[in-house]
Amino acid sequence: MTRINIFGALLLGMILLISCDPQLTVTEAVGMKPIYASGDEQAITLGNSRNYENLGGIVYKSPYIFLNESYRGLHVVDNSDPFNPEKTAFISIPGCNNFTLKGDNIYAVTGRDIVTLKYANDNLTEVSRNVNYFDESQTLDQIVPPNFDGFYECVDPTKGLVVGWQEEILMNPECRTN
Repeated sequence: MTRINIFGALLLGMILLISCDPQLTVTEAVGMKPIYASGDEQAITLGNSRNYENLGGIVYKSPYIFLNESYRGLHVVDNSDPFNPEKTAFISIPGCNNFTLKGDNIYAVTGRDIVTLKYANDNLTEVSRNVNYFDESQTLDQIVPPNFDGFYECVDPTKGLVVGWQEEILMNPECRTN
């Protein structure tokens, strides 16, 4: 082996060792930052229909189709005429990523709470709310961006409910998924 090959192998080894250093500090990185809602922004409300964005689950209960918009709430679509479905309302449920229906009740997860709603005759009523029903291990989307590998800004629960994540340049990120 020549000196150049030995030097090259040593240099490559040093670079690999440095890049795997767990103490390596990252001062700037592209990552995910939580979007928070607090106070009145966390209220569940019934409003006009709106454009679809980041859709999740779907449930049909005649004559309505309910479509989950991740972290935001539920689109209500009147499907009385399946050839011409009509968006009729949007139920704002901040932090909602999962829901189901049984009878006239909508059961929705909002952060760590589970809320029961009744939607009938274009009216919405909050029937009950079980506060902190889920623990942190059951609501990972409230502490780690879902389906993401890389740096993210650590969640600060004192800032409110996480209602989404956005890509940003992070300064001195402390949290990371692998």
